[in-house]
Amino acid sequence: MRRLRNRKGVFIVLFGLLFMVLMAASAMAIDMSRIWTMRNELQTAADAGALAGAVQLTPPHVRTGTKLTDSATWMAKLNKALYDTIKVEAVNPGIWNDAAQTFTSSSINNATAVEVVVSHGTNKLIMGALGIAAPRVKARAVAWANAPVDNSNCMNPWTMPYVILMDLVNRSRIAAGDWPFADTDPDSYDNLRRDFTDDDRAFLANMSDAARTFTLKMGSGGLTDPPPGAAMPGNFQAVKLPRKQSAAGTPNPEGPPQNGATGYEDAIEGVICYPIGVGDVLETKPGDMTGPTVNSVEKQGSGDNNYICASIVATAGASFGDCMNDQGGVGVDIKTAFHLCLTGCNGQSDVTVQMIGSFTLIKMYPKKGTTPLGVDVDKAQIVGIFKPLASTGPVGAGPTTIQKIILVR
Repeated sequence: MRRLRNRKGVFIVLFGLLFMVLMAASAMAIDMSRIWTMRNELQTAADAGALAGAVQLTPPHVRTGTKLTDSATWMAKLNKALYDTIKVEAVNPGIWNDAAQTFTSSSINNATAVEVVVSHGTNKLIMGALGIAAPRVKARAVAWANAPVDNSNCMNPWTMPYVILMDLVNRSRIAAGDWPFADTDPDSYDNLRRDFTDDDRAFLANMSDAARTFTLKMGSGGLTDPPPGAAMPGNFQAVKLPRKQSAAGTPNPEGPPQNGATGYEDAIEGVICYPIGVGDVLETKPGDMTGPTVNSVEKQGSGDNNYICASIVATAGASFGDCMNDQGGVGVDIKTAFHLCLTGCNGQSDVTVQMIGSFTLIKMYPKKGTTPLGVDVDKAQIVGIFKPLASTGPVGAGPTTIQKIILVR
């Protein structure tokens, strides 16, 4: 066969063919880039909506489906997708199982998490001009309103026996008919020292202030004593800091625990902050530490810049002993570690940190005696309210949380 010698015009034909391929590839690249950008913007909107909805599951908010949906929708729609308004397809309350990493829809009364689904059409893409059906892009997010805090960067040595919190939670669950354990005694050894579950955390969040109020009194106390509940004597169990052993087993990671009243006062007042995490081992102080506690809680004159309460009300009536804050109100938030005894609860002993949380100190009685309302109190006896939520994370010098809001999916 004879080969043609004249090839003029072949390049134009090839260029025309390749141009169409290049244009299609460029259009696909541009469209995929826009879709990727839109997907990221939709995910931001879904995240914002889920977090806003989860806030509605925490005190002091009153749980209603309307408030949850409105908050999540409003916050999600503050975000745009390629400068267009997004569509909020669903706002679902539910329960997040952290161990299984699953979300299950539920009624708002039982919800511990919020799922938000958003979407946006892709009608401005080049592929639409080529007759290719443009997809609708979606994004989903789940925010958990019940996440526990595992550690704190700043802790004062005012830790709480774990059994005090569990006593209040157990009794409230029984009163509400929500006690799933075969042993109906809330003060049994096992029930007071059982793990703090997601159900407990959700129940604590919905307990009233009165149900979360405790009284803790210095004096004798041990494993065989009745646990301190709403108003019951018990060992204050003041602790030494820094920690005696880390959760990983490292002894004295920040140095040996400090003895003496001065270090204890400085730590309570926040002059010194120490890290504490779940599983750490602390050492309790052998004395009742009433004097240093009173000195640390109550402001000692105009030159005292380190204190917990700006003043303690000394007038008659129900306000006697109130802890006044710097704003003139009652109550100061205190970070706390919940601990269990390892070697006993009397004198100097070892305790292990079970949880990190906080409470609001509302009263402190600087002297032993009888209040104007006829209540017998011990020196340095305190009254506080456990907080289900004080902030959104463990970092910082302020109070931390028993739960925090985080994105889980």
